[in-house]
Amino acid sequence: MKLYSTLALFVLATVALPAQDQAPSDAARAWISIARQAQQQVRDNRFAEAADSGKKALQLAKHFGSSDPKLGSTYHLLGIIYRDWGHCAESRSNYSHAIAIWLRQPVANPRYIFNSVTSLISVMCECDEFEAAEKMFRTYRVELQKYTSDSLDEAKLIALRGILARGRKDYAGSEVLLRQSIELMEKSPLSTPLDIAVQRSSLAVLLDKQGHHVESLAESMRAIDFLERNSPKHPSLLASINNAACSLADLGRREEAERMFKRALEMGRELYGEDNRVTAKVMLSYSRLLRENNETPAAADYLKKGTEAFRRSMTRDSATVDVEELRKK
Repeated sequence: MKLYSTLALFVLATVALPAQDQAPSDAARAWISIARQAQQQVRDNRFAEAADSGKKALQLAKHFGSSDPKLGSTYHLLGIIYRDWGHCAESRSNYSHAIAIWLRQPVANPRYIFNSVTSLISVMCECDEFEAAEKMFRTYRVELQKYTSDSLDEAKLIALRGILARGRKDYAGSEVLLRQSIELMEKSPLSTPLDIAVQRSSLAVLLDKQGHHVESLAESMRAIDFLERNSPKHPSLLASINNAACSLADLGRREEAERMFKRALEMGRELYGEDNRVTAKVMLSYSRLLRENNETPAAADYLKKGTEAFRRSMTRDSATVDVEELRKK
């Protein structure tokens, strides 16, 4: 049983501040202050506090009108917070609201639309809702092509297609697309090493699924090395550690795999707690290794806890986004 793969194509932990607020009113300054506080809290992985701040910012933003860009920015920020927290339904809902507001603007902002649409589709993939993600991609295909602004956007769009191919179990096709995305990112002056590390973690999953365990482990370790040094609390580090543990288990290196799984569990509990789909998937993967090591009671315990936590998360995230209804908003 393979765990969690890094499907996050990019994490935009920023609030787009509308141009007209270069000399903001008192109300706008209050909104900016609380929104920036939420940004910092999510960067620090203080997700509950970030969500509370984001909700306060949302209440302030609603006073500016139903089509105000500050309202769209706040919904996008809440989408980020809940996505990084592993709360699928809330993230989907907030990104959907942001998209509806961006599409109502008299003059479309390509960056805002592209970021919110790709973020919504990405979070669906991360939450294993590939069929809905495919539907969403088809719905917004024209907008995504129209609002692609630069080479980094092109790379992200290729990566998104790769993740959707993975959902169809076209692992070879997905690998080709992810490699194209990484190659384009490496050439783009707009991309960061973090963008590339995240894609390498996704590539590692595809390689492992095709039985290329040695190559998969190498990609995971490259991502881990970078993230440990530069972004030690990034959600992709947890995914990369777990990906490496899965590859080590597949290679029969069980002691190393167990150390990696324990590390992933510790990080999952620290970031999310046990009652979260991300930590649940780590527990399920670890239970497989324990079972293979004949540690039956421990394997059964992690299997039970992981299954129950995952089911609870699925129940919480059962809400869906109706794309046709969304386009009417």
